[in-house]
Amino acid sequence: MALAADQAGPAMPLLRLRERAGATADPALRGRAGELLLAVGGRLGSSGASIDRMLGLVLADEGARLTGDERRRAAVREQGERVRREDDALREALRRLGTWPFAATLPREPDRELERLGRLLR
Repeated sequence: MALAADQAGPAMPLLRLRERAGATADPALRGRAGELLLAVGGRLGSSGASIDRMLGLVLADEGARLTGDERRRAAVREQGERVRREDDALREALRRLGTWPFAATLPREPDRELERLGRLLR
């Protein structure tokens, strides 16, 4: 799950935190930094915005790596695959619907985009 800090826009502070946590040499501090990234990633992962969910997975994956918990890391990656499949299915369904008249009538609510798209496509 690669996402470079220089390409992240508003997410840059969180990605810099991830980079600094990864550069920590002290094993105890690496574990604490990993737990912090897991917590932040979990919070973002429950967002209704696709970009937040993906960023949350990037942070959680790094957090699990830093804690050395391979079980958690496998769970994060499995969740990432599930999120990607859901996003792909929503985008494909939207593509099949086309853009008219839907694009003009849909409210822009980035924090609820996945919920809204799911309701629309049912």
